[in-house]
Amino acid sequence: MNRIIRLITVILPLICMLSSCSTMQTQTGIESVSTLAENQPYQLRVRSGNSTMDKIIYEFALFEFGKYLPISEGDSYIGTIEIIFASTSESSFVGSTSAFTTGYGYGNAWYTGSGYIGLSGSTSTFGSSITSGSTFTWQNSTMLIAIKSSQERRLWMADYKYKGGWEMSGFSVNTADEAARLCIKRIVAKLTRDFPDIEKINEMAKRLEPEESKEGIKPLESPGKSTSREISFSDGSKYVGNIVNGMKNGQGTYTWPDGNKYVGEFKDDRACGGWLYKSDGSKSWCYQDAQGNWVKKEQ
Repeated sequence: MNRIIRLITVILPLICMLSSCSTMQTQTGIESVSTLAENQPYQLRVRSGNSTMDKIIYEFALFEFGKYLPISEGDSYIGTIEIIFASTSESSFVGSTSAFTTGYGYGNAWYTGSGYIGLSGSTSTFGSSITSGSTFTWQNSTMLIAIKSSQERRLWMADYKYKGGWEMSGFSVNTADEAARLCIKRIVAKLTRDFPDIEKINEMAKRLEPEESKEGIKPLESPGKSTSREISFSDGSKYVGNIVNGMKNGQGTYTWPDGNKYVGEFKDDRACGGWLYKSDGSKSWCYQDAQGNWVKKEQ
């Protein structure tokens, strides 16, 4: 009986320790990496609840995901990579905490590198903090990542729970930004294991683009395969047409949020001749000059 009791006292703490270790779950909604190639370039979106942390996570993610997936830092993108992060500090002894930075709570907005989208309001709040009076501080963190298509379809998802108190890495990962860096590196490593040929995605994306015509403008369709792309922009406008090297090229349609739309040719992201249809039923032939200004042309 004493032996059984001693065995239980050894096994139970071990089970509790293992159940508290870091865990990662991933789920894929696609069969091959070619679907990831079809939805590039991607816009990074970060939400941590703190404006300073958003910028830090964005740069980490841009560096790590950018090794394998084309990332757009402008308004022209197809798919999105959404990152949600939260982290709390724990210490081995009771200590005191004092705030030293100020962030902003902003609800459901996303940070995209150039600003926030979906921002409905913000309020000042404490950001990072330093802890004194303890010899060992670690992070318990959660990071959720979803890679989505232009139609908001989830292509790949990751749910990572980092428990710094139960890992050797916890001795060196003492702050939330260090935890975010570690989470991103491990999640991207899992992405490459789920898609071993992801390093070929740039080559696959090029194969999806049609051959250039003699005039240097690529057609909307090639025989046997549609090459039309749909791109949503942060201001609510939309483009449907050909994309070459991440830019609008060839025949396409650009629609503004107010219902006005341009239907015609594009060259290197600029309209080079087509009809501008307004929501009031009128239309006019127009193009964009070298500065991007719209110019009406008399017919």
